[in-house]
Formats: sequence, structure tokens, C-alpha cells
Amino acid sequence: MMHNLLKKMETNKYITILFLFLFSSVYYMSHFRWLSLLFDKGNYGGDGDIFLCLGLFLKKGMIPYKDFFDHKGPITVLVNYLIEIFTNPKIGAMIVTIIIVTVSLGGVYKILGLFYQHKIRVILTALSLIIFRLYGVGGLTESYCLPFLMWSMYFAVKFIQNSEGGVKHNKWYSFFYGITFAVCLLTRITNALVLCCAIFIGFIILIKNKQWGNIIINIIFFLMGMVCICIPFLVYFTYHDALYDMIYGTLIYNIMYASKTVCHFSLYDYIINIVYYFHLFFVAVIVGILHVKCFKKDKWISYLIIFTSICCIVYQLSGLMYTHYMIAYIPILFVAIGQIKEILQEEKLKRITMIILSVCIVLVAYKYVRIYQNCYNTQTSSSAALYEKEANEILEQIPKQNRNATIAYNVNAYFYLVTEIKPCYKYFILQDWQSSASSDMQNELKDFFASRKAEYIVLSTNGENVFDDVIFQNYEEVYKTQNLRLLKKK
Repeated sequence: MMHNLLKKMETNKYITILFLFLFSSVYYMSHFRWLSLLFDKGNYGGDGDIFLCLGLFLKKGMIPYKDFFDHKGPITVLVNYLIEIFTNPKIGAMIVTIIIVTVSLGGVYKILGLFYQHKIRVILTALSLIIFRLYGVGGLTESYCLPFLMWSMYFAVKFIQNSEGGVKHNKWYSFFYGITFAVCLLTRITNALVLCCAIFIGFIILIKNKQWGNIIINIIFFLMGMVCICIPFLVYFTYHDALYDMIYGTLIYNIMYASKTVCHFSLYDYIINIVYYFHLFFVAVIVGILHVKCFKKDKWISYLIIFTSICCIVYQLSGLMYTHYMIAYIPILFVAIGQIKEILQEEKLKRITMIILSVCIVLVAYKYVRIYQNCYNTQTSSSAALYEKEANEILEQIPKQNRNATIAYNVNAYFYLVTEIKPCYKYFILQDWQSSASSDMQNELKDFFASRKAEYIVLSTNGENVFDDVIFQNYEEVYKTQNLRLLKKK
């Protein structure tokens, strides 16, 4: 029976899509998400809640970057708007995640198909969900880019694999690269690292083959792909007189943030990150080196693996080392998995390769157990329900006519999701952290709190805030819960 299903999957693309959809559904539910869907359970906090706020505010008619500010690109806002238009945003998040994973798996399936026979690539495609889970593919900006990055990598590898005979690069591949780059640009520009590496290798091959005309036409189609994605956003923000606000939030602020962020990591931090998460990229480099030394075929694919993996390693270890950044790097891992096939067929390399793969399996298995423990604890937690109760208590103390004249200061974004309050100022979340990268933003916040434009301010009960002195000159506490304080204008 399984043989017949695999046969149908090979010959019928609709059966293939159905299988990939089922794999993706299992992936989503296997994180214990079904508990939070069926019961009032779950944790709160993190970037996901902030992104959902962006979608909620857009749904309420607010203009991104002008009425509410975040330093992620407008595609992040759009995706979360699509989630928020569902009656139950949890259902919306599930559907969006399953679509993202399904399309990404389609890219994995096609990449592996360049190296393996059908049965093996189906098994490897299913097992690829382990890598997806390791890096947290789900509701963050890197995940929004992943389907585009995965298919771009497939097109790039397909070209490189057939480039030895001077084959021209398909201009429509470049059109899709342009779309992918625009998606990365409109989420977080560094998500395009893997794409840029693949384009660079392809560019070198075309120069080597003296395909000058093909280079020009591919550049044109790349730009056309970018324009197709960027123009609707440019028109929207121009129409709402918020184009500069969008450019500032998406590009200028991020440059300021990156330049002022100082990383202080110990040797232990680096070792933990490499052992837990980044060892696969070091192995990818080894795979590329072994293949290029021992085989004459597909050398440029080996160069792609080595170059891209090293760029990802250098960038990750020189920055903040957030695990979710690596979601945007994982397409190159599947190219490396493709080359393992020939390495395992080489008798003198087989033993060392099996040892390396065994170590990887042990490390991933160990981390996987920890991940599922965390998922279970998160999805069975009552903390979100308890926080929701407190937030609604605060909401009840604010007269309905004043709720749109309220701002939460350094309070968890989940507060807005629960109360559906529209913040009365664009810097609505993590204000102290956000303004630390910009003295102008700090001055704007100080002027806002001093202006008394907000009727009510919600604070956390924990810790001190940068603008407490200004706030308590003009506001007084009128209500308090365990985690939240409500201040009213004097």
C-alpha cells in the first residue's frame, strides 16, 4: 500500500501537495498546539505577540509606522493582518503556518529530487521537519521568507547542476530571485543572506562562461521581480503619507540598531550555540569540502555549500546569535544533504561520514527532547489566561471613551491583544529598549509623556523605567494587579 502511495506521489503533483500538507499539519500539531486550540492554555510574550499586534492595529485602521511603529518590514504586518482577520487568531496562525511549511517542504522536496530517487527524497522530506523544528520554523519573519528562499535555492542549484555545458540561466529564475529579495527586504534584509550567496555563485559561473547578454537580461528580470513586490507597498505608504516612516522603520532604524548593539558573549555561549544549533552548518562545510576534493562532478554546488555555509556561520557568530535567524539559512543544509549521497558511496569516506552523521543525530535528538519539553510546558501553561484576567481588570477601570487615549509603557504586547486597545502613540511596546538605539526617539517619548496626551498609562509592576520621573509628575496610580499598574492623568 505504501509503495502504491509513493508511486502516486511520484506521478501526481496533487497527491504530492496533499502529502506535504499532511506532513505540515502533523508538524504544527506535534508542538502540542492542539492543546491551546482546544483549551484556554498557553504562554504569552515574545516577538510573536508583537507581530500579532501589528496585524490587529492594521485591522483597526491604523497606518503602519505612522500610527504604530516596529522595526520589521511591512510584509510582517501584512501576514499578521491575515492572521487577525480570522475570528479566532489561533486558527489563523495555524493556517498561515501550515501554508508556509507546506510550500517550504515543496522546495525541500524539489531540491532533494536533484540528488535522490523518489522514495529516498520522500523520507528525507518528512525528516526535514526535524530541522524545521530545531530552528523554530513558525511565526517569525524568517519563516515568512523561507518558502521563497527554499524555491530560490532549488532554482539556483538546478542551474548550477547543468551549468558545465555553458547553459544560460533562466531569466524567470532571476525574476523569482527578485521577488524573494523583495520579501526579505520587506521583512528583515539580512534574511536574504543565503539568496545573495547563491546569486553570487551563479554570477561567477556566468562570467566564467562569458554569458554577458544573459547576465544583463537576468539583472533586468531580477529588478522586475523586486518591483512587482515593492510597488504595491510603496503606493500604499505614499497614499497614506507614511513612505518615509516605512523606510525609517524598515531600513534606517535597523541600521542604527545594528550599529549600536554591542554583543558580549563568553566562550561558553559560543560553544553552546555551536553544539546545540550551528553544528549542522559546520558539517555542511565539511560535506562541501569532501565532495569537491573527491569528485569532479558538481564542483560548483560544493563551492555554493562551502561559501554559503561559511557566510552564515560568520554572520551568526558575529551578531546576536538568535536561534530563529538560522531559519533563513536552512535551505543550504538540504543542498548539503543532497551531496552526502555520493560521499557515502565512496568507501574511504563512508566511515568518517557515518561517524559525523551519528554525532549530529545524537546532538539533534538531545536538543529535540529539550524542545518538546519546552513546547509542552508552554502549551499547557495557564500564564496567558491569568495575564488576560489581569489585563481585563485594567480595561474595566478605563472608561470606554478614554480607551483610545491609553498607552502601555514597557508592558507585554499581549496586553493589547487581550484588550484590543489602540495605543494613542506610535511607540507602543518595549519603549525603553526600542529608543535605546535612537536619541531622537528618546526625546520624542519624553515629550509625549510630558505632553499629557495620554489619559491613562499602563505600567508593569516589575522594575523601573527610563521615563518614570516624567510620568509620575503628571500621572498617579489608580489601580494595580499583580503584574500591571494603571496610571491616570492628574
